[in-house]
Amino acid sequence: MKNFFFSLALFSLIFSPLSGKEYFTGINGSDSNPGSENAPFKTIQKGVNVLQPGDTLTILPGIYRENVTWRFNGSAEKQTTVRAKLPGTVLLRGDIPVTGFQKVADIKNCYSVSLDKAPEGVNECDTKVMYQRYSSLQSGKSVVYGAYFYDSNSKKLYIYPSDGAAPEDHDITISVLGGNGLSVVPTDLKQQWVKNVVIDGISATGFSWLRATSHSSAWGIVIERAENCEIRNCSAFMNYGGISLREAKKSRIVNCVGYGNGTTQHVSAGNIIVFYAEDSLIDNC
Repeated sequence: MKNFFFSLALFSLIFSPLSGKEYFTGINGSDSNPGSENAPFKTIQKGVNVLQPGDTLTILPGIYRENVTWRFNGSAEKQTTVRAKLPGTVLLRGDIPVTGFQKVADIKNCYSVSLDKAPEGVNECDTKVMYQRYSSLQSGKSVVYGAYFYDSNSKKLYIYPSDGAAPEDHDITISVLGGNGLSVVPTDLKQQWVKNVVIDGISATGFSWLRATSHSSAWGIVIERAENCEIRNCSAFMNYGGISLREAKKSRIVNCVGYGNGTTQHVSAGNIIVFYAEDSLIDNC
């Protein structure tokens, strides 16, 4: 009997999950808080910055307007998790609404508004249309739809709605945070991997990048050089790219949704993609 209880205790020690600390982030919190559920951090960035292998960051419901870059190698022995407390209630946004457009005389379907800085992108959220960027004002005889141009001299944004309706009939936003919504990258991108990380129940929208190149697009959620990682129960819409594992080993994207992501720019983009994968999969997406 003594040997039985010893074996049972040893079994429990080996196979019980290793539990670390749990931190919380909430839109009404403060980054000077300790990160408890009753005194959460304010930003997701602060939350991921304090994580050690085996820890969990639980994000309380709300809209978070921030880019999150988590430089983290993880651990092969301990799972580290970033999750929504309630899946589908946490939204990372890279865009803000813009109103006050005026009709431009003598140009069909063209409207303008003063804007101090060039947007990263322009979105027609109600129709799920991301406007194509033009390098000059389109004032010819042909009618343009679903596009925009920013004049840095006059500091004006010109848009061409997708269906010919006035801007006030649409939900127009501009992307202001260039780059990814939530990205997890190893501390040395050439030599190391992100190990044993789970992203669970988070949504992302409005992430475009004016300076995007073929190797640096803007994703809603992405893990770079993922090993034994999982993105699950997440969604991404109206970003350059939706959800991605970029170079992956034994990793998964599971039960996720991506729609309305993409760009006419020459960059790597799409809805849900795994690049350069080994023993990795996309399942039930």
